[in-house]
Amino acid sequence: MKEQFDIPILYTVFNRLDSIKQTFPEIRKIRPKQLFIGADGPRNPEEKAKTDSVRKYILENVDWDCEVKTLFFKKNLGVNVATFKAIDWFFKNVEKGIILEDDDLPSLSFFTFCKEMLTKYEKTPKVMSISGFTPIKISPRNKESYYFSKNFGVWGWATWRDRWQKADLLSSDFDKIEKNNDLKKIIKNPIERVIFKRIFKHSLVGNVSDWAFSFTFVHYKNNAICIKPKRNLIKNLGFIEESTNTTNNFIDRRFLCIEASKLDNPIVHPKKVEINKYLCNKEMRTDILRKSLKRILNKIGIIKYKYSY
Repeated sequence: MKEQFDIPILYTVFNRLDSIKQTFPEIRKIRPKQLFIGADGPRNPEEKAKTDSVRKYILENVDWDCEVKTLFFKKNLGVNVATFKAIDWFFKNVEKGIILEDDDLPSLSFFTFCKEMLTKYEKTPKVMSISGFTPIKISPRNKESYYFSKNFGVWGWATWRDRWQKADLLSSDFDKIEKNNDLKKIIKNPIERVIFKRIFKHSLVGNVSDWAFSFTFVHYKNNAICIKPKRNLIKNLGFIEESTNTTNNFIDRRFLCIEASKLDNPIVHPKKVEINKYLCNKEMRTDILRKSLKRILNKIGIIKYKYSY
């Protein structure tokens, strides 16, 4: 009998059955012992058929010995609140675990990587999270299998209960920190600070439906670390018109729609638990280039998008 994966998984879904049929089979391959499903509710009666079909498909395809727990919302809460509540619920039941959204397509290396990192850094509070998505290309000469980043990666990730408990959906202390001019201490790079403030304020007023900015702020505020693999382990399938936070334009696809690969074994660990400034700066430069190209092409009407993130 094939060995089952013993790290709990939270799978957050909504109404996209096409994405589910691509991503859920990857979860099915590893046969987790515990599967948690968080599903936002329909926005209208017509959409209920879609949300029902997603829930039915998943439950019918759990064909292995598995403890399944569900949090199926009857009404639509929106991706921001629904996802945050689902993660809260998840960590009330487990000490550590992996979180995947319905459009996160993982390689099998993602699961083994998360498991090893969750075990190795469980007693290292400075490590706040583990991400499967790597937004930059890293030289093959870099022998280490992963690096430490100050930037949280949301597309396929893992953490521990005690780290998640520091998250605050409304980030109520953000205004106080900004008024006291403490944001300069937290985000030292002025360009990053300006970008983050703009995005974060959009998030707080609801213009950007992305709970992840709140958890990103937790990383910055605690000078915490996100582990990212040398090779990208998650392909995001969400670059379609119906997506909430990604958009169907060729700039985003070029920079963010990266094929998932696998890591070599055994995993080679960095010698010190400290942020890799060179690779973090490369992340920042890459993201600024993406945002700048989007702004320019949006201004001249070649692509359309709502917010700069």
